[in-house]
Amino acid sequence: MLKPVQRPQAAYCRLQPMIVKFADMGWNKWIISPSQYDAGLCAGKCRFPLGQELFPTNHAVVQSIWHHVHRPDSPVPRPCCVPHELVALPMLYFESENNVVLRRYENMIVKSCGCK
Repeated sequence: MLKPVQRPQAAYCRLQPMIVKFADMGWNKWIISPSQYDAGLCAGKCRFPLGQELFPTNHAVVQSIWHHVHRPDSPVPRPCCVPHELVALPMLYFESENNVVLRRYENMIVKSCGCK
């Protein structure tokens, strides 16, 4: 007896690691610390119906319903999985004339994802 082929479902919108190594970007000559960090990456599908754990905007809810009602020929795509909350990254780096600066760069690390 043949078993039906089961295709893996695409994951729902979620936070995944994205390790940024400054040496790979050629920035290690001026960035002292950190040498790398986990910036985070939002990936996955925003499937109907959108739960509150995905922090959907009202617009995303309407877009999701519209897409669901008119599928598979919907001209309107699903909402996108994007950063919901971001936090700062403190960085120590060389400025002009070898001055060392410690600065917090806002919105550098994804803490949560949502459907927008």
